[in-house]
Amino acid sequence: MEIDLAKIDLNLLVALDVLLEERSVSRAAGRLFVTQPAMSQTLRRLRGLFGDALLVRVKGGMEMTPRALHLQGPLRSALRQVRRAIEGEAAFVPKESRVHIRITALDYVMSALIPSFLRVLQQEAPQVNVTVLSMKPQYAPMALEEGEVDLALGVLPRLPSHLGSCLLYTEEFLSMVSVKHPLLGGEITVERFIGYPHVLVSTTGEGEGAVDRALQEQGKSRRVGVRIPSFLAVAPVLQGTELVATMPAQVVLQMAQYYPLFVFHPPLVLPSFRVEMAWPMRLAEAPEHRWVRQQIVSLVRGTLLSMDPNHRGD
Repeated sequence: MEIDLAKIDLNLLVALDVLLEERSVSRAAGRLFVTQPAMSQTLRRLRGLFGDALLVRVKGGMEMTPRALHLQGPLRSALRQVRRAIEGEAAFVPKESRVHIRITALDYVMSALIPSFLRVLQQEAPQVNVTVLSMKPQYAPMALEEGEVDLALGVLPRLPSHLGSCLLYTEEFLSMVSVKHPLLGGEITVERFIGYPHVLVSTTGEGEGAVDRALQEQGKSRRVGVRIPSFLAVAPVLQGTELVATMPAQVVLQMAQYYPLFVFHPPLVLPSFRVEMAWPMRLAEAPEHRWVRQQIVSLVRGTLLSMDPNHRGD
């Protein structure tokens, strides 16, 4: 159904935003300083406009329909843009900003980047609030488009042209073991490498990793002794065991700062991969969001990438 925007009263969309947030006609009426009958009439007009019930009565209140759930994020973002266009951009002062930034990032990127980023915010913009969400990379473009998140970090799928993006760095793999592991006793050959059980990070508990595929090309295989769903749990699992882990280099180097680990280049040729940052174009020129993106780029290129990939532990 094509809607003639010229015939839409902007106040209807403002009312819809409040109705979806409150999920109550009476509370929405109170916030907008109108009577409850007037708000009920507004809801009827909205239902006619969208051809959907939007809010339905259930025991104890009202719930949004699937169409309303789909509308809520984009509607909120659109109204924010309209308000910003009318009011004009206020000067952005990091130490005074109270902006709320929503970031989706892979577990691996969270552990490699987010802690350092939060330390920067604590110093430079202590009142900025951050919500970090975990979602599968293939869902990130849609989440950006629909206003669910402001920034996506990680190994992203091919992005549509209406999303902004930049390459943060090209990532490689490193391996790590406990500093008391028997592998430290000589040259780490492929045979010795696969002679011990390995850890594989898998959110489903199944599948294979880059190491398995590289070994298959040589007609070899390894034993995956442990499958766990989170990169953050790997370093503790290695302590006191003969397990071997091969993971993205940046998270390995982060963990080596806090755990007694021996870090080494795996005796296999493993592919590198791109770690990117993406954002919706509606936020491309927003001063606070531009500042956040600049901080992340500076952090990656000035701190993370200066870490020594030949770190050998304590």
